[in-house]
Amino acid sequence: MPKKCPLIVGAACRAAQGNACRAAQGNACRAAHRPTRQSRPTRPGFTVLELTITLGVLAVMLLVVGQSVALVAQQRRITQRRELAARTAENVMERVFAKPWNELNTEQLAEVKLPEDVKRDLPGAALKLDVTELEGPPRSRRIQVEVAWKDAAGLVAKPARLVAWRVAP
Repeated sequence: MPKKCPLIVGAACRAAQGNACRAAQGNACRAAHRPTRQSRPTRPGFTVLELTITLGVLAVMLLVVGQSVALVAQQRRITQRRELAARTAENVMERVFAKPWNELNTEQLAEVKLPEDVKRDLPGAALKLDVTELEGPPRSRRIQVEVAWKDAAGLVAKPARLVAWRVAP
């Protein structure tokens, strides 16, 4: 018959394999004979703490995604405005190049204006035309077209600028 564990009255000492518990094995013997209580049946689901942590992580992730989407939208708007300014500068340059040589001066080109849709899409849009007579043979003129606008902060953005040279006929 196995010996009784001296630490727990009436329980057989399985941890000691029937031998008397020694002081070194006392903790092991106690652990082996801890009474097990019948716990309530567990229900599947999440605790409030788990749900709170999950919602916190989800909120942080949504915040990061939202900021990223806003940044991409802002960069896209900047790029679209820059492309519009560059195309407008190209179109103005083509119109200026189509003018006769004797009308190719800054005073006469003052009548060239930005189209209304460009003024609407580029806040604070401004067109600057400059014609410079160059010295030496052959006779030529330097034409500069610049389209400037203001960014979302109200500061003047880097303008779209085209420069071309036209030689006298």
